Amino acid sequence: MSYKLQCLCLGLFCVTYPAHSQTWIENEIKNNLQTEFSTNCDSLVSVITKDTRDKYTSISTPTIEQIYERKTLDSDETSVSCRGVALFSNSEKKLIEYGAKQDIYGQWVVEYNRGY
Repeated sequence: MSYKLQCLCLGLFCVTYPAHSQTWIENEIKNNLQTEFSTNCDSLVSVITKDTRDKYTSISTPTIEQIYERKTLDSDETSVSCRGVALFSNSEKKLIEYGAKQDIYGQWVVEYNRGY
């Protein structure tokens, strides 16, 4: 790999350092930066419980209060699929599949069924 040298003069001293291309810098950042995927089966539970309370409380339909036995079925940087046992406000428990995926605008869209 060949490097060009750039010089930075600070008063009487000049410092020589390698000039890297933009692509090299981007690759170094990508290779050394650890990203955290914060949308996961656990983080979706509060979104789902709030959503069911907002939608169904006024029509006396049981709401999802908690999801137990959470299991990640599939996960990558743009989607997550999960399964668990939903506890409803009437004490009923049902299996539930839920998840989230990014749309074409990069926004997370949460999906779930109300149990089966």
